[in-house]
Amino acid sequence: MSLFKKLEDRVHTIPLKERIEQALFRLNTQKAKLEQTSMRLQQRDKEMFQRTVGAELSKDSSHARLYANECAEIRKMAHIVLSSELA
Repeated sequence: MSLFKKLEDRVHTIPLKERIEQALFRLNTQKAKLEQTSMRLQQRDKEMFQRTVGAELSKDSSHARLYANECAEIRKMAHIVLSSELA
């Protein structure tokens, strides 16, 4: 088989419209996953913040510090996910 024939087979295998539709489907799927992850992180952030407040009110500073650090890490991850959504 000639080099030209191999190249032609690769180029003409899938029509452009179909490749675009497949790419859009994959992008929409990825966007939905990122949105779900963002929502889960927001819920987890609220939960950790409430635990932080509760620990502070009960004068448990070691647990409050632990929860606050966890909350900060969750917010970092949420920022990364949001940046990925916007990209």
